[in-house]
Amino acid sequence: MRNRLPVISIIIPAYNAEKTLKKCIKSVLRQTYKNYELIIVDDGSEDNTVAISDFYAERYSAVQVIHSENQGVSSARNLGMEKAIGDYILFLDADDRLIESALDNMVPYTSEAEWVIGNYVMIEEKSGKRIYNRQFFKENIHVGGQNELFELTESRLFHFVWGRLYDRRILQQYQLCFDKKLAYGEDILFNTHYFVHIKKFVVLQKTVYCYNCHLTTGLSNQVTNEWKLQKKICQEMQNILCSSNDISSKAKNKMNHFYYAQCIASVERMVRKRKKRDTLMILNDSFFQNILQREKSAGRIHNLDYWLLKHKKGYIYCGIHRIYVRIKKLKEIVQ
Repeated sequence: MRNRLPVISIIIPAYNAEKTLKKCIKSVLRQTYKNYELIIVDDGSEDNTVAISDFYAERYSAVQVIHSENQGVSSARNLGMEKAIGDYILFLDADDRLIESALDNMVPYTSEAEWVIGNYVMIEEKSGKRIYNRQFFKENIHVGGQNELFELTESRLFHFVWGRLYDRRILQQYQLCFDKKLAYGEDILFNTHYFVHIKKFVVLQKTVYCYNCHLTTGLSNQVTNEWKLQKKICQEMQNILCSSNDISSKAKNKMNHFYYAQCIASVERMVRKRKKRDTLMILNDSFFQNILQREKSAGRIHNLDYWLLKHKKGYIYCGIHRIYVRIKKLKEIVQ
């Protein structure tokens, strides 16, 4: 047991972030909880990111900068973890911000769990519209265990690494780091590796993080073979979870619906882009068909959905679901 206030190592990977970095850094300096260190990893920037980082490092003892060649966000985060001396790690993207009381809201729960996850608000870059994330867990404070992994993925809390506290002792003990080879999915695999080594997690209803949403970015814009990458991520998650003896068979089985949802998202993207050949490639893939069959056996999907996907009717499936979503939204407006 730690009998002192824990030190939080906040890691900001920054590449050509001159437009947002000042606000990001200031959101850390304004924290009401002061027992932290801020590590800015300049990932080979070619703009004023270097000067901005050095400016704050020279004036604040809690701020330090690592200058490196451009190797990507995963490498930058790994460098930050190597340098960190805190009890817990918190990742913060250079175009995002922490709520002023973020650390004060999260730190008290480090005595209850190895992973403390705060809520976030998404801010659309162009419109400035604020969209608050709806947590799957309805309590103000939810303490969960290893058999609630699927539930944790339901509110997309498992897809990101920012806005949460990781126990550095666990990261060091199991030598956890980000896969520098991945252009997408590195966060979710890092979280999966971390999850199998903890006993409890805490999810807060309270917002601690401001996520700046770039509407022009996304998976389909980042990679050329989107399905191949999505499939690889799901397979790797399966392998990691299968190796754990602490997670129940029931919990592992429920995760099949998560893989199913990831596959369907790939199908929908291909349909929107009118790529019939790529849509059929996914629907014909034995990996997807096996996941589909397990969902059918578990009774987690509608018979019509199963029939359409089993018979490669991806366009009809997506059309029906678009209509369903519109009807659902209209009902919510009426109510």
